Amino acid sequence: MLDPGDFVLIDQSGRVITGRHQPSSERWMHIAAYSERTDVMAAIHAHPPATVLTVAGLSMSRSAPCRRSFSHSVRCPRPPTPHRPRRGAVVVRDLIKRFDAARCSIDTGSITVGKTVRDAFFKLEKLEHGCHVMLMAHQLRPGTKPAA
Repeated sequence: MLDPGDFVLIDQSGRVITGRHQPSSERWMHIAAYSERTDVMAAIHAHPPATVLTVAGLSMSRSAPCRRSFSHSVRCPRPPTPHRPRRGAVVVRDLIKRFDAARCSIDTGSITVGKTVRDAFFKLEKLEHGCHVMLMAHQLRPGTKPAA
């Protein structure tokens, strides 16, 4: 869904190498993912509806679809701000060592990683699907704990 011209190539210090757009203010999350995992060739940062589970304090069940590759919800103690944009990277740095997808607070959103942009995108789709299933389960049985 993206054209090659939509991508912005930056170096490890966040400077633009090529691209017609400005890099995202969340570029530090991407840089953290790439620096922690040599197998990561693509990172997608988003603010999908899945973050509602994190904001509501609900975790994904181990039985949720594709749960094994996802991190637990993480509330960022200090969300990124325009004055301190690298805070999201601090949270991602630890999670991305163990997981291909992480959900943080609404301020930070989610990040998925993969060997290609398509791989990272499909992991985002799986994350969203799993969270949607869990949200529906919590709506049908409020107050019940997810199955272990």
